[in-house]
Amino acid sequence: MENFDQNIKEKLDSYPTSEIPSEAEMLKFMRLLDEALPQDSKVIPIAPLASTKFKSNSWLKIAAIFILFLLASIAAYQMGQVSIESGEQLALAVELPDHSTITMKENSKVEYNRVRWFFDRSLNFSGEGYFEVEKGKTFTVHSSLGSTQVLGTSFTINSGDQTYEVACFTGKVSVVSNTSPDEIILMPGDGVILKSANFTPYQMQSLEKPNWIAGEFYFEEENFSQVIEILEKQYQVKVSYPAEYETMKYTGYFDNKNLEKALRLVCEPFELTYEINGKTIQFKP
Repeated sequence: MENFDQNIKEKLDSYPTSEIPSEAEMLKFMRLLDEALPQDSKVIPIAPLASTKFKSNSWLKIAAIFILFLLASIAAYQMGQVSIESGEQLALAVELPDHSTITMKENSKVEYNRVRWFFDRSLNFSGEGYFEVEKGKTFTVHSSLGSTQVLGTSFTINSGDQTYEVACFTGKVSVVSNTSPDEIILMPGDGVILKSANFTPYQMQSLEKPNWIAGEFYFEEENFSQVIEILEKQYQVKVSYPAEYETMKYTGYFDNKNLEKALRLVCEPFELTYEINGKTIQFKP
């Protein structure tokens, strides 16, 4: 650069300030200036800069679109989460996105995701319920002690803290323990109880839907206290009775359609009378 500056200075000094250079001298001057310029200063990388900027902007746009899509997917998945509890209500019917149904007993709970459902028919279930599954991809019920898989069938599940019971009414059911690789296949009329990773198979007495779905309750040598507990839940009442009746055995039937009829059916075998005071009922000898 020092030679370049010196050449420029000498050339400028060679012209009087009052003299206007001719066109030929101007061309000669430009040629000398071109020769004096350092060669690496002539390279102006305009195209690469523009290309790099374009590529950079493109990747930024792609990244932004991906992030927006990811956030939208997460939001949609969270909005699709469904949790239903039956509470004290008996025979609560739940229809799933594929029109499969679950009729849940009291204190039961089902959880699933509407967004994922059509790719993965799976749900979490606790409590007791009657399942009627539409034909299609594998349908999986996850519970704390085991899982059940079907394609299209009807079955019951009773999932508690200590036991897991499955009974098959139609189709074919696969039951797997969560703590061992053991699997058992159930055909119509088959049932199994899973406890401590051990399967105990049994045969059902009937392939009719469970009576509780229709609000009907049959008892055979059941503790009186358990019978009264079910009666209270069905009619949302509070029943008091002498303590000595608590462990007596009851064999009989009542439904949830008529309270006074149910009270008579429970009281008569024990020669009890009843008195109704609003939502409070008292049994007397």
